[in-house]
Parts: sequence; structure tokens; C-alpha cells
Amino acid sequence: MHVHENLHEGTARAMVVLNPGSIGRRYFEETAQAVGYPGAITVRASDDAAPGAFTLDFGDGSASFDPAAAAERVSQALHAALAAEGLHAEPLIPGTAADADTQSPES
Repeated sequence: MHVHENLHEGTARAMVVLNPGSIGRRYFEETAQAVGYPGAITVRASDDAAPGAFTLDFGDGSASFDPAAAAERVSQALHAALAAEGLHAEPLIPGTAADADTQSPES
């Protein structure tokens, strides 16, 4: 975890912005302690944040997580993988139309 040093106060600080219905301050404080973050954690609720979304702001950088955007990326990757598999997969049910297209005509 990157630590932002506040030059005026000499303390490391991070701000977390999340939806009011999200997990909240205690989770972030416990996680910060577990990874050895030495500074204060400020948690601010924002009605603009989607449920489950959050932004960590260290003053000189930030990181965000949006569950809807993550779900969309997973969906796109799954569709791409399934489409690629469909280009070379054998038919699941022998004798179906897809299977008939690949068989040679009988004399």
C-alpha cells in the first residue's frame, strides 16, 4: 500500500469514499492495520458511489473499484472466450445441424 505523507502534519493519511450502505470504516481500518499502513484512514460516504464501489485516495494518487464495471469486463472476457471456443469446438450433440455441415455428402 502506498503511503501519502502529509507535509504539514507529518502523518500518513488516506481517504476512502464509498456508498453509505457499503462495509464502512471498520473494514478499511482493519485492513490497513493488517497490511501495516501507519496512517489515519478517513472514510467519507457518497451517495454518488455505487453499492460496493469505493475509491482510495492517497493525496498523490488514487485507486478505484466499480463492481458494475468489473462485472462488465468479466462478461466481455467470458463472451470472447466462448466465441473463440465455438470456432473450433466439436458439436455437443452428434447429428445436429452444426455436425451435419461438417459431414461429407453420402453417395
